[in-house]
Amino acid sequence: MKIIRRCSHAALVCFICLVAQACTSISDDIYQQYIKPDSNYNPQKILVIGINNDQEAVKQFESLLVSQLSLAGIEAYSSNALLTDDTLTRAKAIELVKHTGSDGVIVTRLLATDKTTLTSKKKKEIVLSHPEQQTFENAIIKNYKHTVTETTIDTQATVFLSSELYTTDKSEDNLAWSIQFFVKDKRSQQDVLENATLLITEKLKNDKLL
Repeated sequence: MKIIRRCSHAALVCFICLVAQACTSISDDIYQQYIKPDSNYNPQKILVIGINNDQEAVKQFESLLVSQLSLAGIEAYSSNALLTDDTLTRAKAIELVKHTGSDGVIVTRLLATDKTTLTSKKKKEIVLSHPEQQTFENAIIKNYKHTVTETTIDTQATVFLSSELYTTDKSEDNLAWSIQFFVKDKRSQQDVLENATLLITEKLKNDKLL
């Protein structure tokens, strides 16, 4: 079972060029896609595999995608939840397919990340007057001014990912569907993962694979 595909250099160059474009719909987030022609493939059980150096992010991603697929009526399994360790190999992936009886495998990987950090400063001046001015001595005390400078750091990330759906039959070409897509201008990893899993599920539905 083939579970690894490479992103071309040209795709990464296009990512840098397109990263600043605004998002208006799911289709605007798709860089390119493939659907196997003349296929009536509709998986019922899907093994979810995330590939990234950050294992915690992978576990979180797989869990979120399993939840989204389950809402769509699919029996889905997280590969990390089934592994006894964090190391996923081709042999282990094949064993997980057999163990779960999956007729589909979704492999998703991070291809590139573009981070933007914006720093802004705001000055706030606080003026305190003396509370007691009943006497001449108190009345001549000047107001006390205190200036506070607040610094705000805002980091946004746009990520470029690929997601592929494979059949688990014995054919040489078992790639049924794939997309490369953006998740744009998100402020947290949670936002990125939630938007990515939602986009994958909605695209599979739109393409009538779920």
